[in-house]
Amino acid sequence: MTDIVLHGVTRSFRGRDSEITALDGVDLRIEPGELAVIVGPSGSGKSTLLDLLAGLDIPTSGQIRIGGEAINGPGLNRGVVFQQYALLPWRTAQANVELGLEANSASKAQRRERAREHLDLVGLADFAGHYPHQLSGGMRQRVAIARSLAFDPDVLLMDEPFGALDAQTRERLQEQLLDIWQRTGKTVVFITHDIDEAVYLGRTVTVLTSRPGRVRETVEIDISERASREDALRRPEFAEHRHRIWTLLHSAPEVLGVG
Repeated sequence: MTDIVLHGVTRSFRGRDSEITALDGVDLRIEPGELAVIVGPSGSGKSTLLDLLAGLDIPTSGQIRIGGEAINGPGLNRGVVFQQYALLPWRTAQANVELGLEANSASKAQRRERAREHLDLVGLADFAGHYPHQLSGGMRQRVAIARSLAFDPDVLLMDEPFGALDAQTRERLQEQLLDIWQRTGKTVVFITHDIDEAVYLGRTVTVLTSRPGRVRETVEIDISERASREDALRRPEFAEHRHRIWTLLHSAPEVLGVG
């Protein structure tokens, strides 16, 4: 299992007339095997942060280390799931999952076996031969998750992966993600703007300020006896955590004693 450490991470962009700072001095540690959720208002730099973790962008200043190694670009130790499925329409579900394995020199037989194993993990073994247009939105996202897990990354990065789905599908995939996380022990970083989703999924929820994004607070989530999603939502702890995060998102920093 792999930890993630951000130290003084700032990312600025040159605008037409001025410089825009998306993230400013972010310090954050995510423990090995943790399911960490990051929330923040629009423009708080959530997706920018995930791009930095994925190695798709580099900080203006500061450093990111994953498993003790500095991040200087994309790598096979990280799998990424975006809101858009990004499946190749001319490849079957099986072939889309195999795509990530083609980069690590796995044999054809190994790719086939690993893809089948991970389609089974997300409940799609019977749809291996289907093309993306033959699958529902939720099924396509499950294929994307299987593809990101198939090459066995240390870290799974997820940028609002359920945001475009209907409520029922979203809830089913939330439950399935928790099951996958518990079965694989991966370190997961999950970006969302939905407070209920954050509290249900996260073992920690880090709240970012509005732009420039800074860490306002990381809330430890402790909900006992999570027998089901419905059970978790009825717990008094759930309501307490939800209220705390809502307050952090909607109150001015000075009100909360944050500099």
